[in-house]
Amino acid sequence: MIIDKLFKFASSFRNEHAFNYLDLCHNTEANILVTDTGALVTVFKINGLQAIPGEKEWKNAANNLLSAFQTIFKSDGVTVQWVYEKDDNQTQRELIRHTRPSVDAMKAIGLDLMDIYQENIKVNRDWVCFESSHIAIWSDFRLIEPQLLKKRLNENATKAADIELFLSDVPNVFVAINELIVKHKSIVEEFMYNLGRAKILAKTLNSEDACNVIKVQYDKEASPLWKAQLIGELRHIKAPKNGEPNNDGSELFWTKLNEQIASKPFEYKNAGQLQIGQMLYKSGMIETFPITVKPFRSLVESIDSNLPFRISFKIMSGKGFDWSLRQNLLAFTSFLSSDNSRVQAEMHNLEQMSETDPFVRFAVSFTTWAKEPETLMYNYSRLDQAIQGWGVSQTLEDKSDEMELYTDTVIAGKAKTSATQTYVPISECIKFMPIDRTANIWDKGFLLFRTLQGVCFPWTPISPIMKPSIELYIARSRQGKSVLSNSILAALTLSPGNKILPLAATIDVGPSSIGIHKMIRDRLPDSEKHKVITYVLSLEGDDYINPFEKNPCLDTLFMHQRAFVAGFLLLLSQNSRGEMHENMEGYVDALIEEVYQYKASEGATAYNAGILPEVDQWIAENDFKLYEDTKWVEIEKALGDANEWKLAQECCVLSSPVLNDFVTVANQSGSLLRMYGDSNDPSSPKKEFVLRMTESAKKYPIFTSHSTLNFRAARLRSIDLQNVITKDEIIGPRQNGIMFMLALYLGSGDFFMNPDCLKAVDAKYLDHYKQVVKEIRSSPCRLFMDEFHQCSGLRQTVVNVERYMREGGKWGINSALASQEAGDFTPTMIRQATSYFFLGGNSIEAVKALKDQFSLSHSDFTVLTDNTVHGPKKGGSSLLYVYKTNEGQFSQVLKFPVGPQMLWANSSNPDDLIIKDEINAKIGSNRGLSLLGELYNGGTAESEIQRRRSDENTVSKDIVKDVIDEILEVAARRGIPFLT
Repeated sequence: MIIDKLFKFASSFRNEHAFNYLDLCHNTEANILVTDTGALVTVFKINGLQAIPGEKEWKNAANNLLSAFQTIFKSDGVTVQWVYEKDDNQTQRELIRHTRPSVDAMKAIGLDLMDIYQENIKVNRDWVCFESSHIAIWSDFRLIEPQLLKKRLNENATKAADIELFLSDVPNVFVAINELIVKHKSIVEEFMYNLGRAKILAKTLNSEDACNVIKVQYDKEASPLWKAQLIGELRHIKAPKNGEPNNDGSELFWTKLNEQIASKPFEYKNAGQLQIGQMLYKSGMIETFPITVKPFRSLVESIDSNLPFRISFKIMSGKGFDWSLRQNLLAFTSFLSSDNSRVQAEMHNLEQMSETDPFVRFAVSFTTWAKEPETLMYNYSRLDQAIQGWGVSQTLEDKSDEMELYTDTVIAGKAKTSATQTYVPISECIKFMPIDRTANIWDKGFLLFRTLQGVCFPWTPISPIMKPSIELYIARSRQGKSVLSNSILAALTLSPGNKILPLAATIDVGPSSIGIHKMIRDRLPDSEKHKVITYVLSLEGDDYINPFEKNPCLDTLFMHQRAFVAGFLLLLSQNSRGEMHENMEGYVDALIEEVYQYKASEGATAYNAGILPEVDQWIAENDFKLYEDTKWVEIEKALGDANEWKLAQECCVLSSPVLNDFVTVANQSGSLLRMYGDSNDPSSPKKEFVLRMTESAKKYPIFTSHSTLNFRAARLRSIDLQNVITKDEIIGPRQNGIMFMLALYLGSGDFFMNPDCLKAVDAKYLDHYKQVVKEIRSSPCRLFMDEFHQCSGLRQTVVNVERYMREGGKWGINSALASQEAGDFTPTMIRQATSYFFLGGNSIEAVKALKDQFSLSHSDFTVLTDNTVHGPKKGGSSLLYVYKTNEGQFSQVLKFPVGPQMLWANSSNPDDLIIKDEINAKIGSNRGLSLLGELYNGGTAESEIQRRRSDENTVSKDIVKDVIDEILEVAARRGIPFLT
């Protein structure tokens, strides 16, 4: 048509400078940029859909977006642009950006895990691809009533004239008007609200970040650290050109944003190519829109993952200046062709629909880039084919001005477009949008998952996004649960901002957590290795653990410690059926107070020289006067007065009460006798208590003396209960409950230290305990209990865990439980949890029960039953992650790749443990894991060992030793140094 030819002719005038193609002037409010025409623009970063992109989820997102757009486009004066970009060339850089804070934490702690870090980047690099999604919203003067607009423009022009601000190449700070700013803020806020309802995670970018995104999209060679000079920021004034100041004083002003962003010159090349710097670009647009649109992910999946591209969807309000002209011409020429009449009728139909479903001008442009012309033409050809196949679209290259079309694909570059505009109802535009791209809610973290769409999903333990931070893991055996929990421990250790090791306790039935703890300990400096402890609890041996140990220089327990001691004594007081005297609870509570008073006075333990040589040395060097009856508690307090808290803690171990002290006080306490009566009194629990404690001392000698292990000094604590858990139906519940409760307290007893504890501290020790509380409260604290089904029926253990969940969030304690069945968790635990990890597939019947228990969606149900969620395979395990925030409950299917070194660090196979310990002892953990990962990249040597054992020709009696010797031979041939 003649009109299209006129438009083509008008577009043939090309701008000389690159910045003339961008309409950006300066910044005004925190997240608002101003164009040369006075329009306002805000940029949103779209993280994606916080749901599995099933049909129901897509419809919910689409309907809420439609509601938002229908509200926005009821009035003229608004333009919306949605830009999606995918570029594998940025993947490595993005993975490093996600994990860079973990490297800083690693260095601050002094932890040598760079090989694990590099493996983590490498294994994820093979499976993820960088992509970004942004929305820009412009508000222009059409939103303002004409008379008011005229008045404000005149006022602003007067202000500019008063200071002689008539500079063509500096920002006109008076071009924006307040009424438009107010309207624009309202549009932005309402749009953000509707995005939340659509479960689309987004945030508005501040002016600095918005300019950075525009710059990096415009110039693919720009530094990702580039920052614009914004009005209001400190800056260095430009020097006068040629030694003489400009007549207009423009060197005193900030540079316009378009000049800062499009600072590189551009050059037109052959075949519609464009060059900016060393990079070549080629762009196109959709000329004829498809009637039936496939989901956006089908477009992405049809494009090679290593092909970089960007696609822009621009929605403009208003009819455009050509609408009336087209109507008149079509009416005038309708007798010439029946087609003209049908077009005129369609235009009339759009106007009729506009009251409920506003029609808009819709344009789609796209671009790709490469450094070599041949590569660029190949990329463009593949991209063009994919877009044409996306609902059978017709595409077009605009060779009138390639730069105009290229800048049309840059987010927030300009509100106008040179791409073909089509008049469609807003509901039709929604179908094109990249709604179904899955979200990542964290931007930083050492632990890297990925969504099914290949989007990197960093994960941060103990995040402020989810308070409290409580996790439940449901997984059958060998589905990757232990590897996941151990990887989360590594991620917690390397959390952004960490300068010391976190406080973390892992309670397990088996050795699955020992490997990761040993690896971390091996990688610490020698002076820090004591801060990681792995302990296999046993009823036999020479170790003692005193669960009644107090705090140095204090004669009483803190409230959380007292609650543990009471619960522990009540467990010991039960018979094999879990029964105890009806008055036992009150009796034990009163007894605790008396025992600690007794140990601080007449029952205090006498000092003996030679037990603690460092204390003996301090006594000698400081002329501390000893008497025949000097007590450990006296020396302990003297050490506290001298600020020698390490030695005071050692004395505290010996001054604390032990189990027998409770029997002693129970037998001789007059106050308890008056309150509860004598042993012969049926209402008195004394006889039963003494009997149960005497039995416990015989059965559990580990509790009968002062501690020989120092758990308090350690920050990472792994406790294996395999040797003390029994399946005996008679004694099992009681013994297992005792052992779980002991491990719970040993591992995490100090996690509840808080400012309320300071009320029980003597003034002269207050400064020390303030520092203790500060250090604990400023540290991430995590309790992880694996094999929680072993606690089934252990009432006191369950009560304690529920207390952790209920109260721990207040103090930032991360509680995590793992079990094989959801039924092992109480309704309280499920209700309190903010994260659910479902690993491995399940039967339809089992998942039906999960659906109601965990409020799972239909899409959640589907992925748990159709093998989408599965155990370890090539590319990693697959899990369903359901999480809760203040905005609601969301879910994603995540893939979890793990490299061979990390697999070896996690291996708990008995043969692998022998091999790993021997190799690490000979050549060190770094080289050992690296070599093991290379020679047995599945993270285990078990298949090779089993092959040899089943081979009739194998004559060796010790195959594991053979494998070790072979690995060491490889190390020797490669010149790997052996440790002395």
